[in-house]
Amino acid sequence: MASPLPSLFAAKFLIQVTIPFYYATPENEWRERILPYVPHWLMLDDPAILDSFYEGLGRGRPVPWSFWLPVILCWLPFVWALFLVMIAAMVILRKQWIVHERLIF
Repeated sequence: MASPLPSLFAAKFLIQVTIPFYYATPENEWRERILPYVPHWLMLDDPAILDSFYEGLGRGRPVPWSFWLPVILCWLPFVWALFLVMIAAMVILRKQWIVHERLIF
């Protein structure tokens, strides 16, 4: 159960909260059509921070936590609720899977 948190958070969550702002171009018109409806406290929208996320910080530069922390804290209750739902589903299905069906994990 330890692997879903880092993989969900790093591989999916961080990318999803940055994609609309980083990949907004004049051709796809995301800045005009989508981004006005996205609360800025919910996503990271600083171009310099987004560039460093996708292209790398460079050797010796610290992670800019002051920009990431508000976004992470806004999403944290949702991520924890999702985690608790996954745990509850495993607890509910455990007996069926392990005792009756004898699934090997």
